[in-house]
Amino acid sequence: MKKLAGLLIIPLLAACAAGAGDSPSDEATAPESVPPSELASAAAAPEGIPHEVWQSILADLEDRVGAGAADVSVLMSEAVTWSDGALGCPKPGEMYTQALVDGYQVVVEVAGTEYDYRVGSGMDVRLCENPPVGG
Repeated sequence: MKKLAGLLIIPLLAACAAGAGDSPSDEATAPESVPPSELASAAAAPEGIPHEVWQSILADLEDRVGAGAADVSVLMSEAVTWSDGALGCPKPGEMYTQALVDGYQVVVEVAGTEYDYRVGSGMDVRLCENPPVGG
């Protein structure tokens, strides 16, 4: 009887092991699909810039100066670990989280004017209007 029970358990264990990679956390990290109708109107993000960050930058520039994606040149983009919640661009009188913040810095140019965007871990894009010298 013990031999029979062992033979029945082996295929059961094999079936469980085969599905081990199918966990809910795998599905949570899968990228969302974008409907084809939105793909045509959405400007592709330059390499190294997350799509949602690029779309936020384009939306801000559209509101700010009426620039479209074709008018924007990327001068610099990089992943950055900021030393605090000010994202390297503190405003006088403001208080910020005192912890390391992973994010991005993207500097673009429109019609000869540079725009320095900072992004924190929440992916909120903010324009650094008075970047510190050397920062």
